[in-house]
This record gives sequence, C-alpha cells and structure tokens, in this order.
Amino acid sequence: FIMAEQSTSSSSSSVSSPPLSRSQIHDATLSARDEMIELTQALVRFQSTLLHPDEGKVVRFTQEWLEKNLGFETQLVHVDAPKLSSERGWSPVDWKYDERPSLVAHLRTDTPSPNGRSLLFNGHLDVVPVEREEDWTHTPFSGTVVGDLLYGRGAGDMKGGLACALIALRVLRQLGYRPAAYVGVHAVLEEECTGNGALSCIHADHTPVDGVIIPEPLPGILSAQLGVMWVTVTVLGEPVHVLNTSKGSNAIESALQVYAVLKELEAEWNQPEARHEVYSSFEHAININLGKIHGGVWASSVPSLCSFEARVGFFPGVSLDHVRESISAKLKVAEERLGVEVRCEWRGFQAEGCVMDTSSPLLSTLKTVHDEVLDREIAFTAATCTTDCRFYMLNRDTQATCYGPKANAIHGIDETVSITSMLEVTEVLANFIVRWCDIQPISS
Repeated sequence: FIMAEQSTSSSSSSVSSPPLSRSQIHDATLSARDEMIELTQALVRFQSTLLHPDEGKVVRFTQEWLEKNLGFETQLVHVDAPKLSSERGWSPVDWKYDERPSLVAHLRTDTPSPNGRSLLFNGHLDVVPVEREEDWTHTPFSGTVVGDLLYGRGAGDMKGGLACALIALRVLRQLGYRPAAYVGVHAVLEEECTGNGALSCIHADHTPVDGVIIPEPLPGILSAQLGVMWVTVTVLGEPVHVLNTSKGSNAIESALQVYAVLKELEAEWNQPEARHEVYSSFEHAININLGKIHGGVWASSVPSLCSFEARVGFFPGVSLDHVRESISAKLKVAEERLGVEVRCEWRGFQAEGCVMDTSSPLLSTLKTVHDEVLDREIAFTAATCTTDCRFYMLNRDTQATCYGPKANAIHGIDETVSITSMLEVTEVLANFIVRWCDIQPISS
C-alpha cells in the first residue's frame, strides 16, 4: 500500500509523484469544510420522508453530484417487488415504488494497483417523519448551521455521514489522486423502514467488493446489530353507544392490553440466559416499541377496531420464522386471556441481525487508521438497532461496518450533526482509502 508516512525517496520508483502525507490530507480536509457543509445542507433540504416526491429528487441530485464532481458512472435502480420478494431480507409493504429509485454508482480505474482493495460506500437518503415541528429551534429541512452544529432532519441520520464519504473522495481528487481500486456507492431509500432500497442495489449490482462502509452516526465502529421486525396488530371489539358501554368491547382499551402481553417477550428475551454473547453485558438490548396506533371513529361510540404497529428487536442468530412464531403465540395468549379477536400482519422491517468480525481486514484497518489519524482509540460497539450492513453480510458474505460522525437527537426534535466530527470522519475516510484502495495520480 501507499502509506501516508512513506518518504518520497522510497516510493519514487513505484509512482510518478510522491504519495500523500497525513498533513496534506488534513489540510485538504479543512479546506473542503465549506463544500462539505454545502453538500450536507443541499441533501437535508430535500424532505425525503417515505413517499414524499423529494425521495426521487434527492437520489437524482446525488446522482448528478457524483457524476459531475467525482466522475462516477451511475445507474438508477428501481425496486422490482415481484423479483425481490423471494430474496433474503425482503420486507413486504403496501405501497408502490414508482419514481422512487435508489442509486448504484461506480468509480473504476483502468490501471488497478496490485495492492489495492475494492470498497463500497452505502448511505441512505431517506429520513423519518418530523413530529412537533413547532418545537424545533430551526426549520427541520433548513440545514441551518449554528456554531459547530448543522440542524435538520437527516443531518445526522445520515446525510451528513454520506457527505463525509463523498467529500473524502473529493479531498483526494483535489490533491491530484484517485483510488487505485474500484470504489462504489449505493445511495438508497427505505433504510428507515424496510431496507428494500439496499436490497434492490445488491440485486442489480454484482460488482464484487472487499469491504463496505456505511457512515451511520453510531458510536465507535459497528461490530454487531440486532434484528428488527415490524408487526401490525389489529384488535376487534364490539361497537355500542356509550350509554351501553358495559355491553360492548372497547377495541382501543383491549389493544393496549394486547400490547402489554406482547411486551412479555421483551422481558423474556432480555434475560441473561437468552442473550447473544455479544450482548451479554446489555441489561436491556431488546425493545418492543409501540410506534403507531389508530382506532375509533366517534368519541361517543365504543370503538370496534384498533390497530397498532410495533417494532420488535431480537438477537443475531434468531430466525425470522422463530420471531414470527413467538409473536403469534403471544397474541394467541392475549386472545384467550382477554376474550378478543386479534389479527396480525408482517409489513415493514423483516431484518435479521448480524455480527461483524472485528479481526477482519476491513474493521481492523479502519480502527488502525482512525487511531493513527486522530491519535485516540476507537472502540468496537454493538448496536441495538439495524442497518443496511446486513444485506452485504448475509446476502453477499462481504464484511461491512458503520463508522460515521457524531449526531444528536436522531429521529427526535432538533436533530444535528457535529461539523467538527464530520471533518474528522472525512479525514479518516480519506486516509482509509489511501491505505485500503491504494491511490494513483489522476493523470495516470
């Protein structure tokens, strides 16, 4: 590899110009600060929530940016539900995919280095909806900068992280270099609800890669992630006028009791003997979250129907079938205990968990580069959420991890990303590309 600390004399015979020093990359990263902020702001200003017209617009913006600024070849990839429905990790939905593509992009070299290894950056461009907009300090899709913080829905999760990866490539380009191995980008939708965007990309793009980095705002370098399943539960009651309440069955009240029974799984799966070894020190890694509820049509009528949507976490190595069977069994218990009819559907996330190999070349090299460049150690951390890493790990047997900038209030009010942290991640990723892919002068 072309190491950052190599002297110009030791490498003059192997490349036509000296390799880059860390100080050169550091200075170039600082010089790219404004461009990094502007790119992040441009991405944040697209209101790319589920089914919003800006979903397609932000993907096409990213496509044009990659072509214009980095010379990528690009391809828009649409979700083909009939074809993908049999693929591992497919999540069923009740909406259409018209005008909602994801993006596959390629940066190839005609003269690959024998020392170079291929790399893929994945980043999701979709964001979760905004609640209580009036309580935000700054408009959620403004990209306002105050001091070290850039505000906006998706600023932290994870448009700022994707900007770090792209600007890292720009930094090298500004210094006259490019990766000496293949680099790809998957810019995807629906990471926040299904993962079908990433699934469509790996189904369309069969380019082999040696590692995948997703610049998600997680602490440390990701070493494991939970499985996540969404379930829609419907409870049927008996409608009557409120004057005869005792003769009816309130579906909303019953639904809350059904949810309480379902939550029993959470306690069972968090028991020490039930934990995955990677999560042995987590007292409460598994969560069942009541995220949405809808029921009733009139304040003076006993509601006859109530549905709720829950997010169920589970450990790596647990099959989707086992989770569905466990949920169904608990709902059957609720039916018998409460004397109500309960139905369930599986829509949204059907995501298995996975564990990364921290001794793999990808994770160990990324840690080494981070520790050297920033002069502080970074830890490997297991997350209690899911990411698109699972598709590369489970469907393509490719090492993948997350490493991104510090963010605050993701999915919450006043979401932000730290600009200082973005600069650090950009600098580390630029140095990682040098170490992992090798580099070559653009003129070559």
